[in-house]
Amino acid sequence: MGHMNMSRNISKTMPRWLIPVYSLVLLVLFAGGGWFYVVQRDRLQAAAEQNLDAIARLKVDQIVQWRSERLSDAATLMEGPFSSSALARWVASGRGDGTGQILSLLELSRIMLENLGYTTLTARTPAEAIRLVNEHPEVIHLLITDVVMPQMNGRDLADLIAEMKPGLKILFMSGYTADVIAHQCILEKGVSFVSKPFSMNALAEKVREVLG
Repeated sequence: MGHMNMSRNISKTMPRWLIPVYSLVLLVLFAGGGWFYVVQRDRLQAAAEQNLDAIARLKVDQIVQWRSERLSDAATLMEGPFSSSALARWVASGRGDGTGQILSLLELSRIMLENLGYTTLTARTPAEAIRLVNEHPEVIHLLITDVVMPQMNGRDLADLIAEMKPGLKILFMSGYTADVIAHQCILEKGVSFVSKPFSMNALAEKVREVLG
């Protein structure tokens, strides 16, 4: 009843010629609001598509760069004086995927480091690493260890070996980023860290940085 009374009051107080004008104004406002909504929707959709396109292009560039680095690493490794024989020994050992075609990260890292002129000791488990260090009387300058391992984490292994070899430098590696590792409280911020997968140049640069 209140709405009907208000409409009747408006009709009584408003000249009849203003009613079509008033209706036209409301129609224009509604039409304008709909047009504004469509324009804003299209604009936001276009911006979202541009962002997705930019992300896709960035990922493609990253993949291309990563592939180029791997090819460069392979070429560099094969130019080394020992690389061919080292790869042949690895294939003959049968420690790959059964076909001798895929190098493990441990073996690939060893080949990279030896090609850079470093002497290495490699261990597949923390227990094996502790045994090798205990049996090695000479100075060990650097330990490179994964952060997450089955028997113990890299932080505990590093602490244990550092007690056996005072002055030992530590370089951690993981498929997770340093921020994620720090957030999980596995490692404190600021430790030396390299993300997997890494190129030979990235590994070489990080090792030189840690050794000083």
